[in-house]
Parts: sequence; structure tokens; C-alpha cells
Amino acid sequence: MYSARRSASSTIRTIADVRDSLIKASGMTEKWNISEPHRRVKILNPIADRSLLEPQPVSSSRCQFIIPVKSDLELREKYVNVHGRVRIGKLLEDLDYGAVIAGYKHNKRENEDQTYSLSLVTAAVDQMMIHEPDTIPDDGDLQLHAHVSWVGSSSIEVTESILQNDTIILNAKFLIVARHSREDRAVPVNELILETERERADFAAGEEAKKMRKEYAKSSLLNAPPDVEESHLIHEIFKSSINMSQRTFKRLSKSDSDIWMSDSDAHLKSSILCFPEQRNLYNKIFGGYVMRKALEHSKSNALIFSKCDVHPVFIDDISFRRPVSIGDLFFLSSQVCYTEDNLMMLRCHAEVKNPTTGFQETSNEFYFVFGAVDQNRSPLKVPEVKPRSYAEYMLYLDGRRRFKRFKEFLKRYHKPSSRM
Repeated sequence: MYSARRSASSTIRTIADVRDSLIKASGMTEKWNISEPHRRVKILNPIADRSLLEPQPVSSSRCQFIIPVKSDLELREKYVNVHGRVRIGKLLEDLDYGAVIAGYKHNKRENEDQTYSLSLVTAAVDQMMIHEPDTIPDDGDLQLHAHVSWVGSSSIEVTESILQNDTIILNAKFLIVARHSREDRAVPVNELILETERERADFAAGEEAKKMRKEYAKSSLLNAPPDVEESHLIHEIFKSSINMSQRTFKRLSKSDSDIWMSDSDAHLKSSILCFPEQRNLYNKIFGGYVMRKALEHSKSNALIFSKCDVHPVFIDDISFRRPVSIGDLFFLSSQVCYTEDNLMMLRCHAEVKNPTTGFQETSNEFYFVFGAVDQNRSPLKVPEVKPRSYAEYMLYLDGRRRFKRFKEFLKRYHKPSSRM
């Protein structure tokens, strides 16, 4: 997946080097064997009492890697898009590795084989801001920085950034969880020692994010009805879609510039057969690959909808509800659910299906904001998307809520001027 070579201009290890050592330390089998789907690792007795674990400072988890998109010509071709810019989807894969590496550095528990006694898996991605979507590989190699910024009893928040020539390309927060390496249960993680005001502020922000996730889940339109303001909006949209003089509820219409959510340009479906090539440390499909495929699928949908070039601006939320197994059918279904000016909010729903048993369930949910641009990379207004059915109205309101959160995030967010 990556070049094993180091950047000639830096002594910092490439993420490929670190990934190789992580594979070895995790006990991952070097080659896929259907008769041995688990890691070869001796399991220590689980530590149920968290007080027996040694708290770790934030500095113990800090790590920095090179993504040599300029100095490694072989790697560069895998990272560029049709316009010669860096593929953000490929960076999602690197960020996923970076989060797990930082989590293991914080939680490493030695045994005689120098392997890890727990498994760390990605549970969610929260608020990824993409500052420089038009990054050019020729401008310089990329640097990935990661560190643990918050911990719960068995969950870990990792704050990450990717830079090029000291300019921040994107910031992200990954939530990973610790699981027993053989049994389906959580295990405790080391507590975090906070030594600076910045670290204490980041930890407090992690606590607030945990609280907000619970509030968002409670107020979800899958659990609660629209509020008064949203109900009024629904009715106004409905009234604008009918001819009031005809006094009928069935003949809906829209302006020529608008697009119905049910129109083919507003949604897209695809399927993927999952092979061992994309396996992770635990012989499931790599979460970074899942995120990349969802982002690129959704970008295809945004391109079709806007009929111009688009770039990712913001990732509101990615949730991992269940792992994707090797051999599964992986279904992606995206929908343009809200638009404003040149921006589009897309929801991508992912399901897995066992082709033998026919069992099918949701594995992931993704929310992406894309911006439409013209040939000069200036913002280009996109059509408004309009709902017709009740289910579409709920999707529209869900997208609108998330878009409002995105705008609030922009108002209070100040782009950092140096590394995180």
C-alpha cells in the first residue's frame, strides 16, 4: 500500500515504516490464511482494575510521520487525482493508521513476545476540517502529527493534523476504542496525565464532544420528531411545491433549477466485494479503506449533482457500527440531502451483506460537505435539492442540522498557525 522507502530529506520515519512495525507487534499474520483468521498473539490476563494501569502523559503518544508524496515518485502516483492534487481519501487511510499508532503508544503493555494484549479499533471520526483541498504533491512531502488528547474508560480521542511546509492541510479527531484481543468486550485504557494548559483545554473539549455525541443521538430524527421551527420549514417547502390554486396535495412541482432528492443525479449506489488485500491488523477490512471508498463514492455523487469539479471541505461525522469482514458485500448509498450556495451536504449509508447467509445490516454512516468550484477554483453555486416524501424531508432536516453545525464550527474555529 505504501512505499517502504524513507524520505531522503528527513530522518523522520515514514508511516509505512511504522505500519510495518505495528503489523509485527500486533501479531498479525504476514499472509492471509482462511484457516487462521486471528492474530498470532499470546493474550495476557485482562486488567479489569484500571488503577493497576500506569497513567501516561500526552507526550508519550505524540508521533510524527512522513508521507513522501514528493520525494517518492512511485508513491506519488497513488496519491494524486486527475487534476494532479493530493487525494484526500488516501490521507484518510493514513489518518486511520496514525490514530491507532498513537493509541498503541499510549497503551502499550509489554509481554514476552513484545506484542500488544489489546485491540484498538476506530469507532468514529469527528469534525475533520480540510483547509487545503488543492494540495499539490510537487510542493513538498506531507507530515502527519498525532497524539492522544482525551481518554474515557475504554475509549481514546486522537487529535491529528497533516501539514505541508508547515502549512496545515487538515485537522481531524478520531475516536478509537480498546477491545479484548479475543473476546467481544471492552478493556480499560491508561489514564492521561495533563501537563500544560493546552492539554487540559483539549481534554475538556474531548469531554464536551462526548456530551454532544449523546445529545445528538438523543435528538436524532430517528428518535424524536422535528422541532417547531423545522415543522414550519417542512410546511413552507411543501407549499412552495404545489399550485395553491388547484387545491391538490398530489401535483408537486419545482423550478427548473432545483433537483428533487429522488432524481437520479441526487443519489448514487455502488457495491464492493471485500478481499484480503484490504485487511487490517485484525483481519477485518481496514477502516481507512472503508472511509476512502465512501468519500470517493460520495464525491462521484457530488460531481454528478453539481456538474462541475468539487472538493471535500468538511467531514461532520463518521461512525463505525460493525466491522466489515473479508468476503462481505459492501454496499454504499449516498444522497445529496442539503445544499446552500456552492456547498453540498451528502449522507452516505453503508451496509454489509454476507453472501452465504444473506444477513445484511448497517456498518457505517458518513456525512461529507463538498464545495463546487469552477475552472478557476472559484465557488460555483449548485442547484437546490428539494424533498418530496416524508423520509426525504427527514433526510433534508438531518442534513440541514449538520450543515448548521458545520457553519457554527467555522465561526468558532481559528485555523492554527503551527503544528498541533
